[in-house]
Amino acid sequence: MSDWTGCVRSRLAGLHLAPAREAEIVEELSQHLEARYEELRLTTDPGEARRLAIEELLGPDALADRMRSLRQARVGGSIAPGEPRRFIAADLWQDLR
Repeated sequence: MSDWTGCVRSRLAGLHLAPAREAEIVEELSQHLEARYEELRLTTDPGEARRLAIEELLGPDALADRMRSLRQARVGGSIAPGEPRRFIAADLWQDLR
């Protein structure tokens, strides 16, 4: 298992995101990188698999496309267990999107 957080965080530095939002994005992109890396390892050597995973997921256009969809996402507050949800339809639509 590779550590992708440094790679992802360095590419997000210029966006000046809130720390919590940056951590969320770093975690998600790191998981995607790891999954793609493992797929590529089946057909190529580790160094090439790492390079390809980074190129595919974090290329200039790929990151911009992902950030566009993330900017549109509504960041909700935390929900206490048992607290009623007020935006069920909006949350469902966001999950489906």
